[in-house]
Amino acid sequence: MGAVRGVVRRFGNYGWLRDLSVVLLLLLVSVFLFSTDLTEGRIYYESDTATYYYPVMSAVDRAIDRSTLPLWTPHIFGGYPLFADGEGGALYPPNLLLLWLFPIQNVFLLFSVVRFFLASVFQYAFCRTLGIGRSGSLLGGLIFAYSSFMIGQLQHTNLGNSAIWLPLVLLFAERAMRYSGRKRYLYLLLGGGSVGMQSVAVHVQPVILTLFALALYVVFRTMLCRSLDVWQARGDSSRVGTILTATRKMCVQAPFAGAVIGSITVLGIGLAAVQLLPLYELAQFAERGTRPTYLFGASYALPVTSLATLVFPYFFIGPNDYYWSLWNRWETTVYAAIAPSILASLAIIFVRRRTVLFFGFLAALSLYLALGDYPPLKLYWLLWQLPGFHSLRDPGRFSFLFVFSVAVLAPMGLDWLTRTLGRRASGPEKYATRVTLFGVAMVVLSVTLLAGVLAFREIVLSNKDAALDVIRGQYLKTNYGGFGLDPERVYQSLLYSLDVWNPKTMRPFIFLIGVAALLLLWVRFRRLTSVLVIAVLMVSLVDLMTFAVDFHPRMPFRSLSIPSGVAKFLVDNNGLQRVYNRGFVNLTDANKLMTWRISKVGGYSSLSPSRNSDFNRAIESGSFRLLDLWNVRYIVTRGGQAMPPEYTTVYQEDDVAVYENPHPLPRAFLVSAATFTQGERAVLSVINEGAFDPSRVVVLEESFDQSLLASNREVAGADPAAVTRRSGEARIVEYDNELVGIDTTSSDNAFLLLSDSYYPGWKAYVDGQETKIYRANYLFRGVFLPAGSHQVIFRYEPTSFYVGRIVSLATLFFVVVAAGILALAPRRLR
Repeated sequence: MGAVRGVVRRFGNYGWLRDLSVVLLLLLVSVFLFSTDLTEGRIYYESDTATYYYPVMSAVDRAIDRSTLPLWTPHIFGGYPLFADGEGGALYPPNLLLLWLFPIQNVFLLFSVVRFFLASVFQYAFCRTLGIGRSGSLLGGLIFAYSSFMIGQLQHTNLGNSAIWLPLVLLFAERAMRYSGRKRYLYLLLGGGSVGMQSVAVHVQPVILTLFALALYVVFRTMLCRSLDVWQARGDSSRVGTILTATRKMCVQAPFAGAVIGSITVLGIGLAAVQLLPLYELAQFAERGTRPTYLFGASYALPVTSLATLVFPYFFIGPNDYYWSLWNRWETTVYAAIAPSILASLAIIFVRRRTVLFFGFLAALSLYLALGDYPPLKLYWLLWQLPGFHSLRDPGRFSFLFVFSVAVLAPMGLDWLTRTLGRRASGPEKYATRVTLFGVAMVVLSVTLLAGVLAFREIVLSNKDAALDVIRGQYLKTNYGGFGLDPERVYQSLLYSLDVWNPKTMRPFIFLIGVAALLLLWVRFRRLTSVLVIAVLMVSLVDLMTFAVDFHPRMPFRSLSIPSGVAKFLVDNNGLQRVYNRGFVNLTDANKLMTWRISKVGGYSSLSPSRNSDFNRAIESGSFRLLDLWNVRYIVTRGGQAMPPEYTTVYQEDDVAVYENPHPLPRAFLVSAATFTQGERAVLSVINEGAFDPSRVVVLEESFDQSLLASNREVAGADPAAVTRRSGEARIVEYDNELVGIDTTSSDNAFLLLSDSYYPGWKAYVDGQETKIYRANYLFRGVFLPAGSHQVIFRYEPTSFYVGRIVSLATLFFVVVAAGILALAPRRLR
């Protein structure tokens, strides 16, 4: 009966119904933002949408249709571990569910709706957990989902999918610290599950930033908050006694803080090990993982000048949408709307809660770190030295934590206003006076800012030569950015942005004055608190929506799946040969051709293989003979670039031309001699020499008994110029993503060369017996074959994936069993 009464009490107060109403409202907001896309089949996009995310998602969709995972793709980089890359989110449950239920054209439209809805709901739940009212928590959900970070990174689907789990991770950590016994352990399990979901999304940066915020929050929460009984020192009432008691209690709480952080982190990493271990392995072969520099790490920082976007989100967009900030707008815009920013400032000034101090500190710290190497005190340089951070770039993405902090502070400010100035508020009259002064200060600030903009524009307009000197000599020569900007256009754009009659410049002033007026009305008409709360929410929503709808361009979704004329030609002539892009060609850029299963030797990924890049740079420097070795039949170029005379034009579309290489080597072939060369640069130098004939000799990087090959016995050292071709044939009979079958025949011992990328996890079987795969000719796979006929099978069986799968399944089993035990344990054992 007691349990029944508890259920009646819980559902009888209808609080859950109010929360459900807010959740439905947040769903409507997400649907509203993307309603045009859903009805007209259009999507918000940037270049990565067409060149990376759609092609990769197409590969994931094809794999799901076959009930497999896209462990490997032969269509980019001459072969690439697509699953290990992780950016396709092949194990992210919302992705899997949507791709299983709907065609990809519908899924791509639904991705954003689901992501932004979940982001707003998770933030709403976290704010409610902190004791913030429903109206304030609703505001927090809107801020987190629709301000600059989530909107700016909309095209980076895995980045957004990872980022949305931050509020839920902190929510479960907060609840774990509040409770003891059974509930604490359940919340720790849920916190680990949230980190696991975030980690399979997968983008490493939000995961690292989430763990960074988690560590700071738990340490703050356990060490400095009264609710955990750290500062309630009893006994010695002297200051020294209080400090000693508090220090002693801090030492007691430190292991608890470490246990909370460690358990959530370890459980999350364990659950996602199936994704993270292959990702870590791939990083060891990527330029970012093996050759990071601080110059690389500090790129895409938030320029100090871009702090103007805190108030003027479109300040750096000039006439004809000319963007004149130093980096991409989605990395250098920091905007959380005017009303939320004012409410967050009000919370920092007036709300007496330690949580406010923490999120105020986190907002300031994250904004400073977002500036990267620009400030004189190099905090980002210190952080970049730490493991995990060392392989990252884009310090501007620390604005993620800034926006999140505002999404907590602003609700606290609104909640404080409601409690202290509401119709039934019983707080001191001094609060009304303070809010009045704050509102007046906002009006003064708005007028001062307006006067400053007008004055600055007049100075720039009347001193054009001096302004251009500053633009050329200082602004465009700032480290880490400003490439390709024209000084004259920057100057004209600056004048455009300083024009207060420009609607996008006038807009913030309207919101500033409007919010200040609402605060003053609140003090005067307290009986209208409910109306004023709705007004604040509506003003914030309008501000966020008008910001969001204009930030990215739109395109018909169908255009992603319709091949260009060049792509159609390559599809019609597709076979076991590869395509090479010489320079930038938009029609076949990056991974676009992967959509139609056309193999390229290049591609795009944040973890591009370093050897692949070196090989490609050698070709770009003029070593076209390496294209033969890479099985390249077609070269796509534009602008009339000079090509070797033996290459013939086979297709032309506007200024884009497709050339055919008359002598590409087959995807698989036999050679009769091998030579050993140590060192990456030395190998690349050897295969790039004019005397080297890849159809006769293979260059290995591991010692090999060269006497096993007849040509090596005849020609000491396998002199490339002296080796003769011997009879032998290799015929590919099966070629799939993770499986290659080749039948070979040779009269002498030979080396089979497969011009697919050498990578751990590939295993070779000759007539059913596993044999060693050598790294051949810098990039490729080689297998020694005795004379005769053989069946050779290459199979991708990555150890990192299988070990990760075991770890993930074991962790999942532990979580499920532990949760079951905790849920079903008798009361006396809880």
